[in-house]
Amino acid sequence: MAHEKTIQVRIQIIDIKPQVLDVRVPVYLKASDLSQRIARDAGLQAFWPNRRRKLYWMRARGRLMEEDETLETMGVIDNELIYLLPQPLPEMGVVEQDPEYPQFNDYLGQGIPLLILILIAVVLWALGWGLAMTASKHWTVAVFPALGAGVLTVSFSRHAWGGRASRPRVFAAAFVLYLLMISFSVLMPVALGQDFRSFLLFAVAGYVTGPMAILVSWLAWWGAVEPLPIHVEQEEQQQAEELVCAICLQPIDLNVDIVCEYQCGRHFHVGCHDARMAVYRGPNEFCGVCHSRLTLNPQTQKYQLGAS
Repeated sequence: MAHEKTIQVRIQIIDIKPQVLDVRVPVYLKASDLSQRIARDAGLQAFWPNRRRKLYWMRARGRLMEEDETLETMGVIDNELIYLLPQPLPEMGVVEQDPEYPQFNDYLGQGIPLLILILIAVVLWALGWGLAMTASKHWTVAVFPALGAGVLTVSFSRHAWGGRASRPRVFAAAFVLYLLMISFSVLMPVALGQDFRSFLLFAVAGYVTGPMAILVSWLAWWGAVEPLPIHVEQEEQQQAEELVCAICLQPIDLNVDIVCEYQCGRHFHVGCHDARMAVYRGPNEFCGVCHSRLTLNPQTQKYQLGAS
């Protein structure tokens, strides 16, 4: 039978907490009924924070479905993607989803032992650099180790000071440490008895390259141009005002609360509302519950709230 026909679809729920559902739904249900059924099965909220009922749109085949349209009339087939999104209230502002910030962990490179190891590596690198420049006069021997020296000094300074790497003192400490590396590198020609003047003329290209490497390495430690703010989840305690039924003037529980169909702002008990509508025999130009004056919309041919 036609009323027993169902299809398997994937529902993408676009909300503050998005989710994806693979469900089997009937193709004959209207979009207004099907959206509420999916929202109920997915455990979505039934009310906005201001206690207005939360309605949902359905989007299929590239457009929003009308309330009386069905999946069958839309031609939706098995395993097709359908979107479900809440209808925002005009008086409510935009609610943004909290970004998923990465978990902040203390970096592994911290503590005095690591600083001592890096400092030893800096001294050995400087001695090896000086020894290499005494053994070879190729320009790569002077320039490339200078790049490594810049990275090592900035790494030491970054771990020594901690906090934000963009602080100028990180660069200043790295530069001072680099000057100490230069002093260690010049010890090798002195210890080996080579011409000190010719050594400096050759090594000056590497010594000048080092500060540029420090600057680039320091900027690389900065991370994002605009660091993400630390997000702290706070539980918002909303003091909900006590709603009173406009018919019986008694307090209303959320489970039995219903708002006026024409959005006049009044709330009713479901039972009071249904009972009043059942006995109303007045003209269509007035709401049968709140007695507000209605006007006929020529485009939709439906009554809507008009002038009182």
